[in-house]
Amino acid sequence: MQVWAPRGKELPHGGRVARFAVGTPLGPSSNSWTVATNKAGDIYISGRDNFQGSKVSLHKSGRWRLAQTQEAVEARPHLIAEGADRAVAKWEAPSDWRSAPIVAFRVITLSPALYLAATDRIDWKPSVLFVEPCPDPRVMTVVSVCVVPDGQDFDYRNAEGGQIAVLDLIDGVSAHVVATHAPIWKTGLSDLGRAVLGQTPGLSEDTRRDGVVLLHGFDDEGIHFLMPLPLSMWAED
Repeated sequence: MQVWAPRGKELPHGGRVARFAVGTPLGPSSNSWTVATNKAGDIYISGRDNFQGSKVSLHKSGRWRLAQTQEAVEARPHLIAEGADRAVAKWEAPSDWRSAPIVAFRVITLSPALYLAATDRIDWKPSVLFVEPCPDPRVMTVVSVCVVPDGQDFDYRNAEGGQIAVLDLIDGVSAHVVATHAPIWKTGLSDLGRAVLGQTPGLSEDTRRDGVVLLHGFDDEGIHFLMPLPLSMWAED
């Protein structure tokens, strides 16, 4: 797996922000994502392009959540019920999350989600890293945000990929951004597509062709993830 850093730059090691997309600098790519930390020990994962309204907050307190941003709710009040907060999901961090390496969150990209051309990215920040996708459509690209105490690490020798950024978090603990390839999850995706399209029978043909849903879930290890899924994956079914 190749990772393209901005010209003349190395992969981030230190600092508090990493930006990435799955794809190649001159070819198609996914939307971009930002991983940011602060001095209080919180981690934020936010989408750009199609997904500016969603934000993952992994707080040092151990209260973690996915929520609509305040800006998104103000622009589209129908996103949440009256009197409800902006959270889509809330969960607790593992109890040992600052004493042992853990995967805190994942962003998963399938081949159909490489829907942006280079001409769509003219406003992107030059610091975006590009993570090479696997040419096999049966393989997905997984970018994991990990919390790693100093002197400890995961063993990536059996995985294709590895560390693409290390961000400062709190004393003795860093946030690692790791990219790997993994076999696609087939179970449930077809049912999900039929359910989404079935709930929105009034969608225009343009939306069915170009629209994207942002799936939130958790895997067999209990790790929460976001996965953009273009409606065109199922529009022909």
